[in-house]
Amino acid sequence: MDGTMHGLTVESQFCVLERLHSHPQPPAEHWLEDEPDTFPQQRFVDLAGDDGGLTLLNEGLPEYAITAQGEITVTLLRAVGRLGGKSSAIRYASGPELPTPGAQCPGWSSARYALYLHGGDWRTGGVLREVEEFQLPCRTIIGTGHSGTLPPDYGFIAIDTDDLAWSALKQTEEGGAANYA
Repeated sequence: MDGTMHGLTVESQFCVLERLHSHPQPPAEHWLEDEPDTFPQQRFVDLAGDDGGLTLLNEGLPEYAITAQGEITVTLLRAVGRLGGKSSAIRYASGPELPTPGAQCPGWSSARYALYLHGGDWRTGGVLREVEEFQLPCRTIIGTGHSGTLPPDYGFIAIDTDDLAWSALKQTEEGGAANYA
């Protein structure tokens, strides 16, 4: 991406957040823990600049970092032998040291990632639609032909905006009208 990066946006559990590129360490007399270098996200991280944006879409561990050079990095696997305690990577203990023998993640793991280049910011660039299509590809089921009152070139519902996404259609248990979300 050419130009200056001016926006870092991530999807959280319930909203999309604008975040800082780095989190300055508070003065030591007020704060004991080290500055975090990884941060949570849900399904995407977006960097926007003067010329558009770059979005990392993911189906994997929801953790990312931004390097000093503006590169997105992701955590592919998190396996720890203990939680808490003092280590050479931190100045102060982060609680009592607790062994976590089951957290070594033995066996196979999988993740899927995609890069999406777009104009504008995450809103105008259609990031939410892309992440939905990436994680929930359209699945169709072919039904049997039957008579009805609509001609074949008309449907019973239409969506004519990019701001609305169809997620489900289900006939009611009584067999009457359909429920949709």
